Amino acid sequence: MNWFAVVFHWLHVLLAVLWFGGHMVRVLLVEPAVRRLPDASRLEVQAYVDRRATQIFVPTIIGVGVTGILRGTVFGPIKSFDALVGTPYGLTFLAAIAFGLLAFYPTKPEWMLWVGLLGAFTAMILMHFGV
Repeated sequence: MNWFAVVFHWLHVLLAVLWFGGHMVRVLLVEPAVRRLPDASRLEVQAYVDRRATQIFVPTIIGVGVTGILRGTVFGPIKSFDALVGTPYGLTFLAAIAFGLLAFYPTKPEWMLWVGLLGAFTAMILMHFGV
């Protein structure tokens, strides 16, 4: 067993859960609660949440990307360009990267973030099963 691969996979999953789960908590719990505050308080709390989310999510997203790429290449089955574009795993790997970039794109509508997050999450599940 390659323990480095285990560590990278563990870290990748942990960071992905933090990103995806953190965004879900923000959208489903924090933002609806903040919208009920009086205007002055709402603006102050929203500014704090935005700053804190950026501090957490930017390094987390970069970590997900780096560990995911390493997990698929250095510690995974993608060892050549042919494996990247000529296998179901490689194509799913490319789709995961594309969806991740879509979710990470700085100025985007909310639906684009959800498409990126859910697409990347689905691709990760498929890759776990070798697809």
